[in-house]
Amino acid sequence: MNMLRVLFPSWFKVNYKNSLATLYPDLAIQFHTTKNGNWNPDNVSSEKNSNHKENHKFWWNCSKGDDHIFQSNIRLQIYAKKYSRNQCPMCKGLVIVESNSLIFNYPEVAKQWHPTKNGEFNPENTWYRNDKKIFKCEGRRKKTLR
Repeated sequence: MNMLRVLFPSWFKVNYKNSLATLYPDLAIQFHTTKNGNWNPDNVSSEKNSNHKENHKFWWNCSKGDDHIFQSNIRLQIYAKKYSRNQCPMCKGLVIVESNSLIFNYPEVAKQWHPTKNGEFNPENTWYRNDKKIFKCEGRRKKTLR
């Protein structure tokens, strides 16, 4: 027991004063409630502590969609919040989920998707912004002469 006190003094532990919930309540809202096991905004902190390592990755839930779930450490999340940078890989288009796919956001455009000229891509696994893909125009059909 004495050895534990030497390795992890009481002042080094997370408490209500240095917890994520207290220091960054707006960020604590994004802390995933079920995927982090016993971790919660009250027992994690951005400060060095004995509860978890500084580079420990936790699960976060982006406010843009229920399927925007990703891992990141607390320091990176604080930095992103401070400089208004979104760390969500789904919002950046690095990971495609239903809510950021072409078919979900623009179903009318997805109907014009070229079936063979986009390789392995399809409207379900393509980001809806800044991707160059090939579409097939469903415009007017040629009239046949009688």
